[in-house]
Amino acid sequence: MINPYLHTRKEIKINLYAIIIGLVASLTGYLFRTLVDDLDEVFYSENSFINDVFPNNIALHTLVIILVPTIGGLIVGFGVYYISEEAKGHGIPNVMKSMHTEGGKMEPKVPIAKFILSIITIGSGNSAGSEGPIAQIGAGLGSTLGQRYKLSKGEINILVATGASAGIAAVFNAPLGGALFGIEILLASITLRSVIPVIVGCATAIATNDLVLNNYQSVFQVPKYNIHYPIEYGFILILGGIIAIVGMIWQKSLEIAEEKFDGWNIKLWYKTALGGLLSGILLKISISDLRGSSYNLIQDALEGENYTDLTQNAAMILIITLMFFVFVKIALTSLSLGSGQSGGVFSPSLLMGAMTGVSFGIVLHFIFPSMNINPGLYAVLGMASLFGGVARAPLTMVIITTEMSGEYGLFTPLMLIIAVSYLSHNYLLKESIYTSPLVKYGVSTHTRTIDDVLNFIPVREAMASSVVCVYEDTPVSMLSDIFICYHHLGYLVVDKDYHIKGIVTLTDLRLAKIKDKEKLFVRDIMTKDVITTNPNSTIKETIDLMYRNGIGRVPIAINSGKANKELIPVGIFTRSDIMKTLESIHKLHVQEHNKSIKNFKKKITEPFITVIPSSFPDLQDKVVKIEYDWIQAYQKVVENNQLDSDE
Repeated sequence: MINPYLHTRKEIKINLYAIIIGLVASLTGYLFRTLVDDLDEVFYSENSFINDVFPNNIALHTLVIILVPTIGGLIVGFGVYYISEEAKGHGIPNVMKSMHTEGGKMEPKVPIAKFILSIITIGSGNSAGSEGPIAQIGAGLGSTLGQRYKLSKGEINILVATGASAGIAAVFNAPLGGALFGIEILLASITLRSVIPVIVGCATAIATNDLVLNNYQSVFQVPKYNIHYPIEYGFILILGGIIAIVGMIWQKSLEIAEEKFDGWNIKLWYKTALGGLLSGILLKISISDLRGSSYNLIQDALEGENYTDLTQNAAMILIITLMFFVFVKIALTSLSLGSGQSGGVFSPSLLMGAMTGVSFGIVLHFIFPSMNINPGLYAVLGMASLFGGVARAPLTMVIITTEMSGEYGLFTPLMLIIAVSYLSHNYLLKESIYTSPLVKYGVSTHTRTIDDVLNFIPVREAMASSVVCVYEDTPVSMLSDIFICYHHLGYLVVDKDYHIKGIVTLTDLRLAKIKDKEKLFVRDIMTKDVITTNPNSTIKETIDLMYRNGIGRVPIAINSGKANKELIPVGIFTRSDIMKTLESIHKLHVQEHNKSIKNFKKKITEPFITVIPSSFPDLQDKVVKIEYDWIQAYQKVVENNQLDSDE
């Protein structure tokens, strides 16, 4: 029996750990962004040491833009190879892998390596986001803490999700959005016990931002926008489809880059250096502001009023330029992360969505000048919908964007465009940008809770498909031999047509008066009210039925097809079947049945009846085994055209 006092103490401890994780995640995230900015300033700002020593030296400036990402990539490659391979690429898939396969356990060096190597990657100019590394660092902290205090795998997973969520919350100053990130993307089982620590960690991270760091703002500011014309909802639908296509190109580019770089049989640091070299060349061809996380370009796109006072020709040139930047950013980030450098995909995705959205808004502004459309609104919607689609995180982006803007009037357009982007991306690509790398490791990317699985599997797949039944006219005096011979604690009682009449148990036999046993038949002592279910009921429904009625077994029955609706037993589901199901649930790969099997419903009129051999000759005509072979039965039904046409 569970001691509620000990259970409560453990819950309190986990939430105390969540407070520690939220505090450290906020401080670590702030330090991470500060060091990235400082490193970027050293090489790329107007006050960089290169400009101080060699002012107005264009050749040297070009060399820096090309060589610094190359050297940064080389250093990161060495670090990933010799310190921690888990620091490679964008961090969330590695977190998800550890949660799926290792119960959230990570080596303590993982967050340290991710912290250092991601700073070098982003600070040296290679294109990657800061949010993924910060989330992975927080997740690593949660894992280390959970292992240190010998928590269970499930509890460690909760702390891993708490760390990742707290990191995201701290970056965007969005407590609810950060919590939803962990819940929506990382947690397979959503219960109050798992959600509360995530919320506590995010709240602590925000409190640390405000009270300790005096940091009250997100990494960029989202202006307040509203929809003014109903027709704009139609524009939003169109933009959602465009965003989904851009998201697909982005994800496929990253996957192709990872595949190509992984396929080269050379040292990892050569790959990361090559990725840096190509990134440097692309930065020189385009603009250096596309390096790193590119927060300044995202902010420019969100300030849509900057794009409204343009001539038509200037607007066309700007649209072409912005979309060129989108595809350059796709290439830059694919080269950086695909080659094995360390970073994230969050802010690059936001940039791609914001620039696509603002370009679309500029087009609308010139097509419908009287509507005074602000392109910044579509930048906000594009930013949220692209990441919401590729990461399959619709709720996260609705809430984070709303929290950053403070404009709750955006709820409806955000929900609409993210739904379109999500559904379109789901149609175009099976996996998200986070789950796609897991396929290589053979990790199931469609994790379900136990309830989800049990709600998906029909009880026919877990029941005992043969039922030993006793005829109702069997004398009670023979029941003792039946219990001894067939080793069951209870038997269904049937008539000569195999219709269920009741159930008789060992308890019923014990309660029968000994002196009347010679005169009694099974029908006289059986329980007549039998609770049954049909083979198409789910395992979850069947377990709930057993729980509500306090019974240890449920007969599985089908309608005989006769007017009186008599039931024929075709299987039985017991407590031992529940245990067997739960023990093997990790081996189940839940797949949709084909249409014909789905249509296989309730009417099977010919169960397979066999007489049970017995060492008690006088029992031969008293006991019958009714077996239910689903394959043979299905073939028989198809042959007889007995499938329900309306199902």
